[in-house]
This record gives sequence, C-alpha cells and structure tokens, in this order.
Amino acid sequence: MSPNYLNIICKKSINSSASSLVQDRILLEAKRLLKVSKKPVKDIVFDLGFYDQASFSKFFKSHTGMTPSQFKE
Repeated sequence: MSPNYLNIICKKSINSSASSLVQDRILLEAKRLLKVSKKPVKDIVFDLGFYDQASFSKFFKSHTGMTPSQFKE
C-alpha cells in the first residue's frame, strides 16, 4: 500500500491524515510512559524512536504545551 493511498483511506474513513494518526499514537504512548514508567525521559525518547531528546521535547511541547519533564511531575 502506498503512503498516498493510505492517506486517502484514512481521510475517507476517519477524516484525519495517516501522519496525524501516527503522531497521536506516539503522543499517547509518550504520555503513558512518562506517567507510569520509572525510566528517565532520555530512555523514553529512544524507545519511541526519536533520535535525540531535543526533537522529542519540541514534538511533545508543540502538542501538549509543556515539556516532557513538566508532564512527568
């Protein structure tokens, strides 16, 4: 399945793009790990597939309005 076709299907069935669904799922998992895991933020970042903590923090803050450390507290 091509990315374009996947996007068309997602938009038709749930009115959202495929990339938006992936980002929402990553954010949900990040929130879960930050709240229940005893791992440091650095380990969670790499578990979620981000290359560095700065890019994860930017992603997280743009979606939640707070840093991962603030959310974890």
